[in-house]
This record gives sequence, C-alpha cells and structure tokens, in this order.
Amino acid sequence: MIEGLEKLLEWGGAKRDIAFLAISGVLNPVVGALVHNAGSVLVIVNSALLLGWKPRVR
Repeated sequence: MIEGLEKLLEWGGAKRDIAFLAISGVLNPVVGALVHNAGSVLVIVNSALLLGWKPRVR
C-alpha cells in the first residue's frame, strides 16, 4: 500500500512541475490540460488498485 501512495505523491510532484511549465508559457495550454486529465486517470486507476489491497498475514 505504501508503494501505491508513494507513486501518487511522485505523480503529484511531476504534475506540479508540468503545471509550472504550462503557466510559464513553455507548454501549450492544451498539453497542460491533457497532462492534467491523464494524471486524474492515473489517480483513479491507482485508487482502484488500492481498493483490492489486503494486508499481509504474518
């Protein structure tokens, strides 16, 4: 579960960096919107995977 949460945090940081590029004018706003939507899809997929997560039995 921790790995899944770490992935979400990493993707959030990458999304922030891409948003900064879009705001600064380096990226086209359409590209920024596509990256934002792709990030949302990744968060939903990762959350769906975490729903099926079960703790390890020791």
